[in-house]
Amino acid sequence: MGAIRNWLNKLFGGGQPEVVADAPSAAPVSTPESTLPTRPVIAISGEKSSSKSVAAMMTQIRSSGAEPVFIGDHAARIAGGVQEAVVRDLSRVDGLVVLGNDDDIDPAKYGQKTEKNTHVEAPERAAYEEAAIQFALGKKMPLVTVCAGMQRLNVLGGGTLHQSVPDLVGDNHHNQGDIAPFIPVQLVKLEEGSKLLQISDAVNGVYTPTRSPLLGGVIAENSFHHQAVDKVRPDFVASARSDDGIIEAIEPARGSKYDGQFVVGVQWHPEFGASDFGPKLAASFTTAAAQYSKVKDNVPTLMGLPLETSGEHAQKLMSSRGRSFPAPAAGANPQQPSLQAFQ
Repeated sequence: MGAIRNWLNKLFGGGQPEVVADAPSAAPVSTPESTLPTRPVIAISGEKSSSKSVAAMMTQIRSSGAEPVFIGDHAARIAGGVQEAVVRDLSRVDGLVVLGNDDDIDPAKYGQKTEKNTHVEAPERAAYEEAAIQFALGKKMPLVTVCAGMQRLNVLGGGTLHQSVPDLVGDNHHNQGDIAPFIPVQLVKLEEGSKLLQISDAVNGVYTPTRSPLLGGVIAENSFHHQAVDKVRPDFVASARSDDGIIEAIEPARGSKYDGQFVVGVQWHPEFGASDFGPKLAASFTTAAAQYSKVKDNVPTLMGLPLETSGEHAQKLMSSRGRSFPAPAAGANPQQPSLQAFQ
């Protein structure tokens, strides 16, 4: 396993996604890149690699049989252009996780004015993750979005948000504050026929402090948010709700262009394992990423942007996976990221 992570560190070094390394083994082994296992590679976009959320998600993904790589320092990443950064990073991976944020999405993006308790995020991470989500959707790449990541997915497709859940429900019980994130504090009902309900099959949730089994389709989870999805984007549906009606998850609507693609947005933090749903989600996601790795195109050039055909990291990765670089479109003129750009 250490050889795989060393290999990934080489591939994503020099400003590329970093791998959060485990403690070094007693006897490092040098493994030829050509003989490394073909585990799916999952990109995780978050605030910083030292955050508990990132570390927990890395552990969940690695435990499920995939290799995670962390994408951070978004301002530096997009210095050469947002699209270039997204193509460079995501053309090398098999799945994308977009994690939460301490700050909030700019309400202007969903047609509202900024309210007093809304703290607008820095634009650099927003720009990167918006383009990354569009890339994943357009390329049919498996995608999991968590907390503010789900909110970003919703707003990007025309959905809206409640800027203050406490004002909406009358208190702040949707933010458990200092209570440890592996302790569940709310009941979440998964909708009939949803992807989430399929994933949660056989989950025997336990609710603190009674530790009694829950009814079918209900899980007990953590909660760390003060904003929430209001109107769901037109091509998605709500797939889970809290007991007071707050939308806790979204997924593609049946018959939409994303129907059948592995796309899950959850408001809680499954990476902390407050219920058995977290590991099950990671396992299902890894399975989808492994399938995507086998069928995805040979790293197409997007919007005429040439990929790093001369870059050592890109060459190593693509040669190790048997992928080639097509020629860029002649006379292409890159524009701002859009869903069309990545289809």
